Amino acid sequence: LRSKPAEIETLSYSVVRKISGTGNETSIFNDGTAELRKYGAFQSISCPLDSNDFSLKTMGAGLNELSSYLLLGNNEESTIMTMTTPFIITKGAEHPSMMSLMLPKEFADSPPAPEMSSEIEVELCPETVVATASFSGICTDQEIERQVAKLMDIIENDDTLQIKSDSAEPEIMVMQYNAPGTVPWRRRNDISIVVEEQLINDESVSTDEEATAVDVDEIAAVTDTVHNLDTTIDEVSATEKADTIVDEISAVEEVDASVEETVVTEEAESSTNEVAVVEEANTTAEKTDIEVDDSIV
Repeated sequence: LRSKPAEIETLSYSVVRKISGTGNETSIFNDGTAELRKYGAFQSISCPLDSNDFSLKTMGAGLNELSSYLLLGNNEESTIMTMTTPFIITKGAEHPSMMSLMLPKEFADSPPAPEMSSEIEVELCPETVVATASFSGICTDQEIERQVAKLMDIIENDDTLQIKSDSAEPEIMVMQYNAPGTVPWRRRNDISIVVEEQLINDESVSTDEEATAVDVDEIAAVTDTVHNLDTTIDEVSATEKADTIVDEISAVEEVDASVEETVVTEEAESSTNEVAVVEEANTTAEKTDIEVDDSIV
């Protein structure tokens, strides 16, 4: 009844980050988020499916083929291996749907060759980055279409991601973790689309950072210019004040000089007047003496 089977080797991945969607009715989860996951390279076994339909008949035939290779030892070495999870159905526009399983790590370095009559292929799946969302229930064509539309909506609303595909339609991977008899509300299903982060966005971020750096430099230059201008204005003001003080001192000195000259002139005039008075007095005295002498005679 577990949504994630216990004690079964499971394909591992790392979550790069959450992907935010639009938050409306087309979102996978109520909060409108999915996950950007990175799957490391792993050895897998795969077989083609008879139909592109997500029907129990189609999926059951593929699962029987793969489990017989693992659990029943239907391989060239008759090696019996353990089952792994999830089983992955890959659906693309230009090739038939395939079902695959991760090979147990114990046999990853030297996997047994499939029987000559088998359609099973052993191949190395490369490292892959995918946008992934989980949902419960039974995988039907209608449910897969609905979930794909929702996940596409989330990817298209994330400016950092673009779908990676060699054709017009994306490659869809449906991962199912539970045995066929698991009740629907306990089933865990992942739907994934291969994506890549857009390099143009990185360049845009770099451009924005460079523009910000230029703006900061320009602001600093303007600030320095204003500071220098303020300093120059202060120096000019100080010079003008000094010149004004010098002019005031010169004016005071000129006034003092004029006053001194006036005083000297007045003193000179006063001395001249005094000499004239003395001379007049002497003249008068002389006249008096002459008149006295004439009277005596």
